[in-house]
Amino acid sequence: MSYNFYFGANPYSYFDYHNAISRAEVNAPQEDYILLSMSDDRPVTVDQVLEHIKVDADQAESDTYYESLILAATLVAEHMMRREIIEKTYRTYRNSFESIRLRKSPILSLDLFEAVDFNNVWQPISPDVYYMTESNNYSQLYINRYQRWPLLPYDRQQGIKIEFTVGMTTIFEDIKLGILHHIAVLNEQRGDWGSADLESSQLIDIVPAVSRTIYYKYRITNR
Repeated sequence: MSYNFYFGANPYSYFDYHNAISRAEVNAPQEDYILLSMSDDRPVTVDQVLEHIKVDADQAESDTYYESLILAATLVAEHMMRREIIEKTYRTYRNSFESIRLRKSPILSLDLFEAVDFNNVWQPISPDVYYMTESNNYSQLYINRYQRWPLLPYDRQQGIKIEFTVGMTTIFEDIKLGILHHIAVLNEQRGDWGSADLESSQLIDIVPAVSRTIYYKYRITNR
């Protein structure tokens, strides 16, 4: 499954975007998060965008165009805050039970937690064995007292599988305003992109100062 957003006539998949901005963070932990699903709900509507950029509905572009700008601006906001606005479900794997931190936030639910046994069969891990911290940053999985993690085959990579859902249940008004300001810039500069490849620095450089100020107020600094 691939999610596309557009600058002018140029499509870029969500995964291309995510990979590009991840490479720019040289100190980011080397953990893979596989996007399984993404909600269609967005933090702002097309009508709110039209009102913000002062365009009458009868003179506006198609809804698809504005929806692509909403998605693009929202994904950049998520990157800068290191928080997920849109509800998404991810899968991640680990090789050991040591320091299982889920570097996506805020977590709505832990949907699956399994370990592979010596017959190469996935087995669910009982909630009695572990607990997950509630955090304004990143949640972490710990073992309960008097419990033991299941043994993993010593030569098995990705022997632990975790699926979880993240997203903001309440989106603050200033975050929405930051996204709207960014959308206005994307709309104004849509003809400047041509056929050039969008690198992460370009995506970030066009974020207006007011949006940056808002996003960095909510940015997770503890990696």
